[in-house]
Amino acid sequence: MTGPRIVLSVRKRMRATKGGRVRFTLGSIREATTGILSLRSTSRRGGGVALGTVSFRARPGRRAVLRVTLTRKAGAALRRARRLEVRGTVILRDAAGNASIKPFAFTLVAPA
Repeated sequence: MTGPRIVLSVRKRMRATKGGRVRFTLGSIREATTGILSLRSTSRRGGGVALGTVSFRARPGRRAVLRVTLTRKAGAALRRARRLEVRGTVILRDAAGNASIKPFAFTLVAPA
C-alpha cells in the first residue's frame, strides 16, 4: 500500500523567531493522518545537533501549520553560528498504518 501524499512548504532560507520557533505549512491531505516532523543540523564532524521535533494530527481537506520549537542546545548553536544547514524529515501515517516519508533541506537563519 502507499502512504498519504505529502505537500510541505519549505523555503531555501527560513528564519527562526526570537522564541526559537520555526513554522512550516503542510498542504491539505485527503485523509486523516498523524505525523512527525523532525529537524537536525548537518555537521561536518559526524552527526549533528537534533534541533527539534513536533508530532501532529492533520485533518482531511485542511492545511496544518506546524511549529517546531528549537531545543536549548539548538538555540545556542544558532545564536553562535547565525545560520545552520538543516535536514528535516516528515513522516505521515494514515489510519491503515501506511507511511510516507519526505526528506527536505534548508538554511535556518537566526532572528534579526
